[in-house]
Amino acid sequence: MKSYKMKAVALAFTAIFFTATWAQAATDNVVVPTTLTVAAATLDLTLVSNLDFGSIILGTNLTNTLEIDAGAGAVVGTTLAGTGTSVASGGASGLVTVATNVDSNATIGYAIASTNTPANGENLDIFSGDTDDLIPLTSASIVANSTGPSIQLTAAGPNQVHIGGLITVNNSTVLTTGAYGANITVTVTHQ
Repeated sequence: MKSYKMKAVALAFTAIFFTATWAQAATDNVVVPTTLTVAAATLDLTLVSNLDFGSIILGTNLTNTLEIDAGAGAVVGTTLAGTGTSVASGGASGLVTVATNVDSNATIGYAIASTNTPANGENLDIFSGDTDDLIPLTSASIVANSTGPSIQLTAAGPNQVHIGGLITVNNSTVLTTGAYGANITVTVTHQ
């Protein structure tokens, strides 16, 4: 009798084992949409202040050099080089701010044109339109005295481009008294 009961229990366990083994597996899937938005890097330049060489009263010296070295930041006042009785006063470096939506390196380019039409190239020109009275201001002198030629921009800011330059006012040339001017184009490009 014992042997019969043990066989019956063994068969019952075997039957339970096989029932669990034969259960069917289930399969399912899901589709996951994937998206990407591509946006352009932005640059927004704002003029805060003009480059102002101030004023000069021509004295007896033949050459007057006016310089605003804004490479290290804002400059108030003009540096006058030369000997004699000329007097310079006032002046300040120009300032452009740059807003961007990315941290990046950027290059800065400077180009100058006379205020006269047609432009007389790299010069300050008398506002009255007298094309004979020109004071040289070159892009090279602007580059040498301004921020650049590269700048590290941050989205948090502030990003500032200070503009300076160097002009030579020559007493040996008869200059019309009055206001002289030019336009400097500042170009900032993401690298």
